Amino acid sequence: MGQMALTPVAAGEGLQRIAVTVGELRIADRGFARLEGLRYMVDHGGDFLIRLGSRSLRLEDVHGTPWT
Repeated sequence: MGQMALTPVAAGEGLQRIAVTVGELRIADRGFARLEGLRYMVDHGGDFLIRLGSRSLRLEDVHGTPWT
């Protein structure tokens, strides 16, 4: 672990809580599969490997067609 952020209980966990190093890979469990955190990683040059629950995110292709 390179960094850690302590937050109030109400703030919750998220990938966007710690600065991203370009090329960094974050591995996380399904509780971190939230759009704002994933978008933060991509926008700042990072990558992610995250386990998804069946209802974690609405997945769609580049045309906006939902995956079923």
